[in-house]
Amino acid sequence: MPTADHAADPLAALKAQLAAQAQDNPGLAMLMQLMEAQAVGPVRTAAAGDDVIDVDAACTAEPPGLDASMRADLQALVQGSEQMAADLAALQQRNDALAAALGACHLCFGADAWCVYCGGRGVPGSRRPEVAAFKRYVRPVLQRLQRTATPAAAPPQAAPAPPCSTEGLRAGAA
Repeated sequence: MPTADHAADPLAALKAQLAAQAQDNPGLAMLMQLMEAQAVGPVRTAAAGDDVIDVDAACTAEPPGLDASMRADLQALVQGSEQMAADLAALQQRNDALAAALGACHLCFGADAWCVYCGGRGVPGSRRPEVAAFKRYVRPVLQRLQRTATPAAAPPQAAPAPPCSTEGLRAGAA
């Protein structure tokens, strides 16, 4: 139950609740330490004579009050997120090239009826494939399939069956 101080200050109530949960959660405890280390002032808009804040520098600046372990963990998180962003960009480029090779929507390949680009109509073959992408991604597959589907030698022809003869048939067997 919040006290009178917490009722007047919702941020204090949130901090108190998070602090109680941080005892069992080391990640939340680290977040609480970072929140306490930050000095947050009142939000205001910039006036004509104010200096402009470099947001990129402010976001990459190291928060004060970090010990060596937390600093290493933070650095690992930053490096991991940068690597994931680079991987995502590479996968998006490859996806776009494959979609172009197949003549499909680069966002959903026609699988999403709510797609803002194709409305679910961008299945492979729905538009003309880009020639360079087709040559790079699709043609090698088709060539391999053609090589494996072509038999090495034609099967031997069987000799034709001799004509039927009625000799030797019994009268009742026909």
